[in-house]
Amino acid sequence: MSVRYALYYTPASDSLLYSRASRLFGRSIRSIHSFDPEPPASIDAQSWRAMVTEPAHYGLHATLKAPFEPARDLAERPKAEAIKILTSACASLAARHTPFATNPLELASLPSRNGKGSFLALTPVKTRPANLAEQKMRALERDCVLSFEPMRAPIREEDVQRRGNLDAVEEHYLRAFGYHLVFDRFRFHITLTNCLEDADLERVKNALMPLFAPIVGQPLRIDAISLCCQEDRKSPFVELARLPLATRRDVSPYLAHTQKAGSRIPLRVYA
Repeated sequence: MSVRYALYYTPASDSLLYSRASRLFGRSIRSIHSFDPEPPASIDAQSWRAMVTEPAHYGLHATLKAPFEPARDLAERPKAEAIKILTSACASLAARHTPFATNPLELASLPSRNGKGSFLALTPVKTRPANLAEQKMRALERDCVLSFEPMRAPIREEDVQRRGNLDAVEEHYLRAFGYHLVFDRFRFHITLTNCLEDADLERVKNALMPLFAPIVGQPLRIDAISLCCQEDRKSPFVELARLPLATRRDVSPYLAHTQKAGSRIPLRVYA
């Protein structure tokens, strides 16, 4: 299998979330090296290691553009050149959005899409109708999905089959965009465990709550997009670059800026 890339949100290295979750996983997404995970209280080390193999493999993150193999014209270039192109595209994308705060986080059990139980994740509380924070998140995710489509190779049929039974909308998204949970099916979340048996979910959630108590109920600041890389399917994902969102107040995916009162307001439309 060839190299894969992804666009993630990754917490800053000096954040409490990064520190506590990385220790749980036994590795940082900013390094290929691993170390012994630190299990939460009341869970033995061996059991805990088996519960976090998947989030440890992918690293502490929330998906914005799911892992993809590069398109052929990109794959045929030297790797350093390909990474430079992807990083530049990611920086341009980041410059179209300004930092924002999510809704307050909750520690929730989310159902697996392949019918194999549920997993624990940190995810913003939903509002109905969607508030400004959710609209900004949707705009960022949509931009990530669509802007990198020209750089994505078609999804492999074995990867389609691996997803199992999907509804018609999700199957369309999977084949058209390489991932089934995009647009209206997207939910921002930071995975903390593998899928667990129902009997383990509540026990593990109770064990994690004291660790994440300072984080649950608080908004998460989205201030950057990370370009991450996986050398092959057996290798862990590693962050290549963390590109900050724009700091200018006048940037949005729709309006570039507003001039002084009484002057013409130019529009800049981003593809």
